Amino acid sequence: MSPKDWGFAVAGALLVMVLNVATSFGWMFVYSLIEPGRPAAFYESQAQSLVPLSSVIIGAPLMFLAGWVVGCSRDRPRAVKTALALAGVYSLVDLIVLTAAGSLSAIWGWAGLSWVTKAASAWLGAMTTTRRATP
Repeated sequence: MSPKDWGFAVAGALLVMVLNVATSFGWMFVYSLIEPGRPAAFYESQAQSLVPLSSVIIGAPLMFLAGWVVGCSRDRPRAVKTALALAGVYSLVDLIVLTAAGSLSAIWGWAGLSWVTKAASAWLGAMTTTRRATP
């Protein structure tokens, strides 16, 4: 992979992460409209249980889209490597954040599922748009 591919992988991973977090905040905003007037601790508790699920459900299509974008301008082998690097960078940053935050043991199952679905989605996105390498 070229330095440009690595740069794209890092930038794409961070963009997917920002969009995923923004979606989680949006979901909690909508939830606060459904259950208005509760104390802040209630919403924080709901966020801890709903956000990991949201990361899996919303993160997969976001990572598919990122893999698809990667595949638009690269041949298949290079696109797949870049898309998987993107998913790997995402997972590494997520691991660092979760570890630094001292996350509960219950979240690690969700984190693992999230990382696997994101890698599979990025791979699939890259595979759907790329052309085979020419000999």
